[in-house]
Amino acid sequence: MPAYWNSKRICEPEIMDSRPVSDEEMRVGLKFLRKTNQFFGGNRIILNYLNEFSKSWDKNKPIHILDVGCGLGDIPLAILDWAKLQGYKIKMTGIDLIPQITQIAKEHTSKNLNIEIKTGDIFLENIEPNSYDYVTASLFLHHLEDTQLNLALKKFDHISRRGIIISDLRRSTLSYWAVTFVSNLFGNEMVKHDGPLSVRRAFTFSELENLATRNELSYLKTRVEPFFRLSLAGEKT
Repeated sequence: MPAYWNSKRICEPEIMDSRPVSDEEMRVGLKFLRKTNQFFGGNRIILNYLNEFSKSWDKNKPIHILDVGCGLGDIPLAILDWAKLQGYKIKMTGIDLIPQITQIAKEHTSKNLNIEIKTGDIFLENIEPNSYDYVTASLFLHHLEDTQLNLALKKFDHISRRGIIISDLRRSTLSYWAVTFVSNLFGNEMVKHDGPLSVRRAFTFSELENLATRNELSYLKTRVEPFFRLSLAGEKT
């Protein structure tokens, strides 16, 4: 691998997005992502922002959150656990493009009546403006081609009434080797391929910051997060 590999984001497709895999292989891959979100801060990034934003909430009024690229549904479940402890009324909707993933997510979240899992393409779904209070997306943005990034951010802004919370990987040499090590140690063949590739598809701080700037969404701010992650989030005024 050339030393300058991380100077440019690549768009080589991941196995999860590009070819059929068995249900068992997909389940193992999704469970790996759930564990990494739990232990390496993916859940915590989203919850930290909700802790901050919820200071202005009315506990008598429900909050509706859309989680884009919901995977196994672990982020919606974590949000609902947090909301129960804090006394907030939250309804979660998770959407994912791949029917195989949403079927597994429905099974995983079936005991929680406050979660709806949908199969759909966020770019093609006809969603009314301000349909959700917040849109969240964890480890979703790096799956997109460069031409889709602006469309995604504009769509998130269009359908969210209060704000957006995006969490994703930070692209660097160190993060590449760290993710490669963890993927090879704990993952199946799909994870071993897609984990390191996800970092190469991911973003630098300036790239994520520029994404908000060029779409004139000044309320969104970029932060460096622990464990090689970045966030792009904010509330509308």
